[in-house]
Amino acid sequence: MESLCVKFCPSLSSRPHKHFISVMIALFPDHPWDSYSCLQAAAMYWLVYNEIALTAIKSGSLDGWYKREETDACGVAALSGFFDENKVIYAPSGLLANASCEALSLS
Repeated sequence: MESLCVKFCPSLSSRPHKHFISVMIALFPDHPWDSYSCLQAAAMYWLVYNEIALTAIKSGSLDGWYKREETDACGVAALSGFFDENKVIYAPSGLLANASCEALSLS
């Protein structure tokens, strides 16, 4: 949230940057993005995004999520199915990810 506000909000009560509004309208057209202050728009984005993610997890459309600050590249690869031959879409990518993470764990 902090980086979002720093990048797109001249002040918290000002209007959001026009590029932020354009992206939000494209992603979530049912919200009045033009009427929000920058802080309201950032908070609404966080809320709507997380509501959609939680609904997707509950429905089984999404396996889960992770905190980027706490998950390394190999953790992301594992969560993405690169190490599971039944889930990986392109086997050579899985082999490469596996070899890379094994090399990292040995160093």
